[in-house]
Amino acid sequence: SVRDETYSVVRTYGSKGAGLGQFEAVRHVAVHGEGSEQRVAASDFDNKRVLVFNVASGERVATVGSAEDGPGHLKGPSGVAFSRQGELFVADDVHRILVFDASGAYLRSFGEKGEGEGE
Repeated sequence: SVRDETYSVVRTYGSKGAGLGQFEAVRHVAVHGEGSEQRVAASDFDNKRVLVFNVASGERVATVGSAEDGPGHLKGPSGVAFSRQGELFVADDVHRILVFDASGAYLRSFGEKGEGEGE
């Protein structure tokens, strides 16, 4: 939910559940952009995805994370952040960072469990 200066709710994104645009366990949010192009991303740990909404309209513009194993699959998304270019970085519970473009398409990932550099 978004609140104004008096902490009154002015906008809510999604609802509880597992359907499109719904959340079970939001972990983190990140905001990117300005004006009518501003987006908010929210990681949903239990539904294994990140939902991206247009801030002004409240419309869901992307769902990040595939349901199947393979590139872009999320096992437990927690932290989210945007780059200056609008790429979405998602910290997954299996010791890696996944990167998606503005439309939600998987680009790359890095990191793995371990104690060495980059792990």
